[in-house]
Amino acid sequence: MKDAKSFFTFKRVVALIIVVLVAVFALQNWTSVEVSLLFFAVKMPLIILILAMLAVGVFVGWVFEKSDFDHLVVNLEQETRKELDDIQTQLQNDKTAKKEAEKASQVADKAKEADAASEKTSDESSQPEDK
Repeated sequence: MKDAKSFFTFKRVVALIIVVLVAVFALQNWTSVEVSLLFFAVKMPLIILILAMLAVGVFVGWVFEKSDFDHLVVNLEQETRKELDDIQTQLQNDKTAKKEAEKASQVADKAKEADAASEKTSDESSQPEDK
């Protein structure tokens, strides 16, 4: 009994329902249709076209398995994390450079103030005193 439960997973039940619906739909469409692809045109029963497209869909699903998409997602996630780390490093470097520039500006301002004060002091000392 446990084997039957493991066989009828949600995905398999949904797939089975879809296959039954496609089969019913295909069996109700026996009319012939003209299918064109590039320079070719073929007249065939619609049921064959529907079943062929179902087979193509199954083949594509088989080729691109979930693990392939998972691998792609993991690669994209790793690239995104690396880019985020690079951006965070760049932001940190920008903050550090900005702080250093502010410190340099403050030192320059203090130097200007000291120069101005020393000039004022030297101007005052160079003027003769009136008594």
